[in-house]
Amino acid sequence: MAVPAYVAIDLLAVRRDLLDEEALSYPTNLDAVLATARQLHTPRHNRYGIVWGGSRGLALGHSFLFILSCMGAQWPQNGANSLELVSTFLTGSESVAAFEYLRMLIEVSAPGVLNGGSGETQAVFAAGSAAMSFLSSLDATRFELDINSKVKHRVAYLPPPIATRGRGKVPLDGFFLALPANLPPPRQKTAQAVLAALASPESTGVEEDVGRLPTSSLFSLIRDPEQARNSAIHALIASLTRQHKLVAPSPILPPHEIVVTQILGENLHDALANNAKNGTAALASAAKKIRSIGLNA
Repeated sequence: MAVPAYVAIDLLAVRRDLLDEEALSYPTNLDAVLATARQLHTPRHNRYGIVWGGSRGLALGHSFLFILSCMGAQWPQNGANSLELVSTFLTGSESVAAFEYLRMLIEVSAPGVLNGGSGETQAVFAAGSAAMSFLSSLDATRFELDINSKVKHRVAYLPPPIATRGRGKVPLDGFFLALPANLPPPRQKTAQAVLAALASPESTGVEEDVGRLPTSSLFSLIRDPEQARNSAIHALIASLTRQHKLVAPSPILPPHEIVVTQILGENLHDALANNAKNGTAALASAAKKIRSIGLNA
Protein backbone atom coordinates (compact mmCIF):
# COMPACT_ATOMS: atom_id res chain seq x y z
CA MET A 1 0.00 0.00 0.00
CA ALA A 2 1.39 3.41 -0.95
CA VAL A 3 0.22 6.99 -1.51
CA PRO A 4 1.98 10.00 -3.05
CA ALA A 5 3.98 11.81 -0.38
CA TYR A 6 5.47 14.60 -2.43
CA VAL A 7 5.39 15.34 -6.14
CA ALA A 8 8.05 17.19 -8.04
CA ILE A 9 8.70 18.26 -11.61
CA ASP A 10 11.72 19.39 -13.55
CA LEU A 11 11.38 23.08 -14.25
CA LEU A 12 13.21 26.13 -15.54
CA ALA A 13 14.27 28.63 -12.90
CA VAL A 14 15.18 32.08 -14.23
CA ARG A 15 16.56 35.19 -12.59
CA ARG A 16 13.59 37.49 -12.93
CA ASP A 17 15.68 40.56 -12.09
CA LEU A 18 18.28 39.88 -14.78
CA LEU A 19 15.69 39.34 -17.48
CA ASP A 20 13.93 42.53 -16.45
CA GLU A 21 17.18 44.50 -16.66
CA GLU A 22 17.69 43.33 -20.24
CA ALA A 23 13.98 43.64 -21.14
CA LEU A 24 13.90 39.93 -22.03
CA SER A 25 10.78 37.78 -22.08
CA TYR A 26 10.62 34.52 -20.18
CA PRO A 27 11.78 31.71 -22.48
CA THR A 28 9.05 29.22 -23.27
CA ASN A 29 10.82 27.00 -25.80
CA LEU A 30 14.24 25.43 -26.13
CA ASP A 31 15.46 27.85 -28.78
CA ALA A 32 14.52 30.80 -26.57
CA VAL A 33 16.34 29.26 -23.59
CA LEU A 34 19.52 29.00 -25.66
CA ALA A 35 19.15 32.55 -27.01
CA THR A 36 18.49 33.98 -23.54
CA ALA A 37 21.44 32.08 -22.07
CA ARG A 38 23.72 33.48 -24.77
CA GLN A 39 22.56 37.03 -24.08
CA LEU A 40 23.04 36.76 -20.31
CA HIS A 41 26.29 34.74 -20.43
CA THR A 42 29.03 37.12 -19.23
CA PRO A 43 31.86 35.06 -17.73
CA ARG A 44 34.01 38.15 -17.17
CA HIS A 45 31.40 39.24 -14.61
CA ASN A 46 31.23 35.74 -13.11
CA ARG A 47 27.77 35.24 -14.53
CA TYR A 48 26.84 32.33 -16.75
CA GLY A 49 23.85 31.69 -18.96
CA ILE A 50 22.59 28.48 -17.39
CA VAL A 51 23.48 25.61 -15.08
CA TRP A 52 22.18 22.04 -15.10
CA GLY A 53 23.13 18.55 -13.98
CA GLY A 54 25.80 17.22 -16.31
CA SER A 55 27.95 14.91 -14.21
CA ARG A 56 28.73 11.48 -15.63
CA GLY A 57 26.02 8.91 -15.07
CA LEU A 58 22.54 9.51 -13.72
CA ALA A 59 22.67 13.33 -13.70
CA LEU A 60 23.53 13.68 -17.38
CA GLY A 61 21.30 10.76 -18.34
CA HIS A 62 18.39 12.49 -16.62
CA SER A 63 19.19 15.80 -18.32
CA PHE A 64 19.25 14.08 -21.70
CA LEU A 65 15.86 12.42 -21.12
CA PHE A 66 14.52 15.76 -19.88
CA ILE A 67 15.53 17.51 -23.11
CA LEU A 68 13.99 14.66 -25.11
CA SER A 69 10.76 15.19 -23.20
CA CYS A 70 10.87 18.94 -23.90
CA MET A 71 11.26 18.13 -27.58
CA GLY A 72 8.07 16.12 -27.44
CA ALA A 73 9.88 12.93 -28.40
CA GLN A 74 7.53 10.20 -29.54
CA TRP A 75 8.72 6.96 -27.98
CA PRO A 76 7.79 3.81 -29.87
CA GLN A 77 4.56 2.08 -28.94
CA ASN A 78 5.22 -0.42 -26.16
CA GLY A 79 8.79 0.92 -26.03
CA ALA A 80 8.56 1.24 -22.26
CA ASN A 81 8.42 -2.53 -22.02
CA SER A 82 10.90 -3.36 -24.76
CA LEU A 83 14.56 -2.50 -24.37
CA GLU A 84 15.04 -3.46 -28.01
CA LEU A 85 12.64 -0.73 -29.15
CA VAL A 86 14.07 1.78 -26.67
CA SER A 87 17.62 1.14 -27.87
CA THR A 88 16.52 1.54 -31.49
CA PHE A 89 14.78 4.83 -30.71
CA LEU A 90 17.90 6.17 -28.99
CA THR A 91 19.82 6.01 -32.26
CA GLY A 92 17.19 8.07 -34.10
CA SER A 93 17.10 11.72 -35.13
CA GLU A 94 15.32 13.00 -32.01
CA SER A 95 18.00 11.57 -29.73
CA VAL A 96 20.77 13.02 -31.90
CA ALA A 97 19.02 16.41 -31.75
CA ALA A 98 18.83 16.22 -27.94
CA PHE A 99 22.57 15.53 -27.75
CA GLU A 100 23.26 18.47 -30.06
CA TYR A 101 21.18 20.74 -27.85
CA LEU A 102 23.18 19.74 -24.77
CA ARG A 103 26.40 20.32 -26.71
CA MET A 104 25.32 23.87 -27.55
CA LEU A 105 24.11 24.44 -24.00
CA ILE A 106 27.56 23.69 -22.60
CA GLU A 107 28.90 26.76 -24.42
CA VAL A 108 26.77 29.05 -22.23
CA SER A 109 26.86 26.99 -19.04
CA ALA A 110 28.77 27.52 -15.83
CA PRO A 111 32.31 26.06 -15.79
CA GLY A 112 32.45 22.44 -14.73
CA VAL A 113 28.85 21.74 -15.69
CA LEU A 114 29.91 18.24 -16.77
CA ASN A 115 31.12 17.60 -13.24
CA GLY A 116 28.04 18.88 -11.44
CA GLY A 117 25.03 17.06 -10.05
CA SER A 118 21.97 18.54 -8.38
CA GLY A 119 23.89 19.85 -5.36
CA GLU A 120 26.43 21.72 -7.44
CA THR A 121 23.69 23.06 -9.71
CA GLN A 122 21.79 24.46 -6.73
CA ALA A 123 24.91 26.01 -5.24
CA VAL A 124 25.89 27.86 -8.43
CA PHE A 125 22.41 29.26 -8.98
CA ALA A 126 21.87 30.14 -5.30
CA ALA A 127 25.17 32.03 -5.32
CA GLY A 128 23.85 34.25 -8.10
CA SER A 129 26.35 32.96 -10.67
CA ALA A 130 23.85 31.72 -13.26
CA ALA A 131 20.93 33.38 -14.99
CA MET A 132 18.90 30.17 -15.44
CA SER A 133 18.81 26.59 -14.26
CA PHE A 134 17.18 23.33 -15.20
CA LEU A 135 16.42 21.51 -11.95
CA SER A 136 13.83 19.71 -9.87
CA SER A 137 11.17 21.66 -7.99
CA LEU A 138 12.30 19.69 -4.96
CA ASP A 139 15.70 21.38 -5.17
CA ALA A 140 14.33 24.78 -6.17
CA THR A 141 12.83 25.40 -2.73
CA ARG A 142 16.36 26.03 -1.48
CA PHE A 143 16.53 29.33 -3.34
CA GLU A 144 13.76 30.81 -1.19
CA LEU A 145 14.45 29.13 2.17
CA ASP A 146 18.24 29.00 2.42
CA ILE A 147 19.47 31.99 4.44
CA ASN A 148 22.61 32.10 2.30
CA SER A 149 20.72 32.28 -1.00
CA LYS A 150 21.56 35.40 -2.99
CA VAL A 151 18.62 34.96 -5.32
CA LYS A 152 15.80 34.93 -2.77
CA HIS A 153 12.66 36.63 -4.16
CA ARG A 154 14.43 37.11 -7.51
CA VAL A 155 13.50 33.85 -9.22
CA ALA A 156 10.64 32.98 -11.54
CA TYR A 157 9.72 29.30 -11.81
CA LEU A 158 8.59 28.27 -15.28
CA PRO A 159 7.33 25.07 -16.91
CA PRO A 160 9.92 23.10 -18.85
CA PRO A 161 10.48 24.75 -22.23
CA ILE A 162 9.25 22.91 -25.29
CA ALA A 163 10.62 22.61 -28.79
CA THR A 164 9.03 24.64 -31.55
CA ARG A 165 6.74 21.70 -32.27
CA GLY A 166 6.84 20.24 -28.77
CA ARG A 167 3.78 18.82 -27.09
CA GLY A 168 4.29 20.47 -23.74
CA LYS A 169 4.08 17.44 -21.45
CA VAL A 170 5.91 17.60 -18.13
CA PRO A 171 7.41 14.46 -16.51
CA LEU A 172 6.18 13.92 -12.96
CA ASP A 173 8.49 12.70 -10.23
CA GLY A 174 8.43 12.46 -6.45
CA PHE A 175 8.16 10.15 -3.49
CA PHE A 176 5.68 7.68 -1.99
CA LEU A 177 4.73 6.86 1.56
CA ALA A 178 4.54 3.07 1.61
CA LEU A 179 3.78 0.33 4.10
CA PRO A 180 5.95 -2.79 4.25
CA ALA A 181 4.13 -5.90 3.11
CA ASN A 182 5.43 -7.89 6.09
CA LEU A 183 3.91 -5.75 8.83
CA PRO A 184 2.27 -7.87 11.56
CA PRO A 185 -1.55 -7.74 11.25
CA PRO A 186 -2.05 -5.83 14.54
CA ARG A 187 0.17 -3.03 13.25
CA GLN A 188 -1.28 -2.87 9.76
CA LYS A 189 -4.48 -1.11 10.80
CA THR A 190 -2.59 1.50 12.82
CA ALA A 191 -0.10 2.08 10.03
CA GLN A 192 -2.90 2.45 7.47
CA ALA A 193 -4.61 5.04 9.67
CA VAL A 194 -1.38 7.03 9.94
CA LEU A 195 -0.86 6.81 6.19
CA ALA A 196 -4.42 8.01 5.55
CA ALA A 197 -3.92 10.95 7.91
CA LEU A 198 -0.66 11.99 6.25
CA ALA A 199 -2.27 11.78 2.79
CA SER A 200 -5.39 13.72 3.77
CA PRO A 201 -6.10 17.19 2.34
CA GLU A 202 -5.69 18.60 5.84
CA SER A 203 -2.10 17.34 6.01
CA THR A 204 -1.04 17.96 2.43
CA GLY A 205 -2.86 21.24 1.94
CA VAL A 206 -4.02 20.31 -1.55
CA GLU A 207 -7.37 20.65 -3.26
CA GLU A 208 -9.61 18.29 -5.21
CA ASP A 209 -9.15 20.17 -8.49
CA VAL A 210 -5.42 19.46 -8.56
CA GLY A 211 -5.87 15.75 -8.10
CA ARG A 212 -4.78 15.79 -4.48
CA LEU A 213 -1.12 15.81 -5.46
CA PRO A 214 0.96 17.07 -2.50
CA THR A 215 3.57 19.64 -3.53
CA SER A 216 5.26 20.11 -0.17
CA SER A 217 7.11 17.52 1.88
CA LEU A 218 6.80 19.62 5.06
CA PHE A 219 3.55 18.12 6.32
CA SER A 220 3.71 19.70 9.77
CA LEU A 221 4.36 23.16 8.31
CA ILE A 222 1.92 23.14 5.42
CA ARG A 223 -0.20 25.89 7.01
CA ASP A 224 2.81 27.93 8.13
CA PRO A 225 2.88 31.40 6.47
CA GLU A 226 6.58 30.91 5.79
CA GLN A 227 5.64 28.21 3.32
CA ALA A 228 4.10 30.91 1.15
CA ARG A 229 7.63 31.59 -0.05
CA ASN A 230 7.35 28.44 -2.12
CA SER A 231 3.84 29.21 -3.32
CA ALA A 232 5.06 29.96 -6.85
CA ILE A 233 6.47 26.45 -7.18
CA HIS A 234 3.36 24.83 -5.73
CA ALA A 235 1.11 26.99 -7.94
CA LEU A 236 3.07 25.97 -11.04
CA ILE A 237 2.60 22.25 -10.34
CA ALA A 238 -1.09 22.81 -9.57
CA SER A 239 -1.56 24.72 -12.83
CA LEU A 240 0.11 22.00 -14.88
CA THR A 241 -2.03 19.40 -13.13
CA ARG A 242 -5.23 21.24 -14.03
CA GLN A 243 -4.06 21.43 -17.65
CA HIS A 244 -3.39 17.66 -17.66
CA LYS A 245 0.22 18.26 -18.69
CA LEU A 246 1.86 15.94 -16.17
CA VAL A 247 2.98 12.57 -17.47
CA ALA A 248 4.91 9.54 -16.20
CA PRO A 249 8.50 10.41 -15.26
CA SER A 250 10.17 8.16 -17.79
CA PRO A 251 9.20 6.17 -20.86
CA ILE A 252 11.39 3.38 -19.50
CA LEU A 253 9.65 1.41 -16.76
CA PRO A 254 11.19 -0.38 -13.78
CA PRO A 255 13.33 -2.27 -13.22
CA HIS A 256 15.50 -0.94 -16.03
CA GLU A 257 15.04 2.83 -15.87
CA ILE A 258 17.97 3.54 -13.53
CA VAL A 259 20.37 1.30 -15.48
CA VAL A 260 19.32 2.80 -18.83
CA THR A 261 19.70 6.35 -17.50
CA GLN A 262 23.12 5.50 -16.09
CA ILE A 263 24.30 4.01 -19.39
CA LEU A 264 23.09 7.06 -21.31
CA GLY A 265 24.78 9.42 -18.86
CA GLU A 266 28.10 7.60 -19.08
CA ASN A 267 28.26 7.32 -22.86
CA LEU A 268 27.02 10.83 -23.57
CA HIS A 269 29.34 12.32 -20.97
CA ASP A 270 32.35 10.72 -22.62
CA ALA A 271 31.28 12.19 -25.96
CA LEU A 272 30.59 15.68 -24.60
CA ALA A 273 33.77 15.76 -22.51
CA ASN A 274 35.77 14.85 -25.61
CA ASN A 275 34.04 17.51 -27.74
CA ALA A 276 32.40 15.02 -30.08
CA LYS A 277 30.85 16.80 -33.06
CA ASN A 278 27.67 14.72 -32.77
CA GLY A 279 26.23 12.06 -30.53
CA THR A 280 25.73 9.35 -33.13
CA ALA A 281 28.55 7.08 -31.96
CA ALA A 282 27.83 7.61 -28.25
CA LEU A 283 24.13 6.89 -28.70
CA ALA A 284 24.88 3.79 -30.76
CA SER A 285 27.21 2.54 -28.03
CA ALA A 286 24.59 3.23 -25.34
CA ALA A 287 21.91 1.51 -27.42
CA LYS A 288 24.10 -1.60 -27.78
CA LYS A 289 24.62 -1.80 -24.02
CA ILE A 290 20.91 -1.24 -23.33
CA ARG A 291 19.99 -3.94 -25.82
CA SER A 292 22.31 -6.35 -24.04
CA ILE A 293 20.39 -5.85 -20.80
CA GLY A 294 17.32 -7.33 -22.45
CA LEU A 295 19.29 -10.21 -23.90
CA ASN A 296 20.78 -11.05 -20.51
CA ALA A 297 17.60 -10.52 -18.50
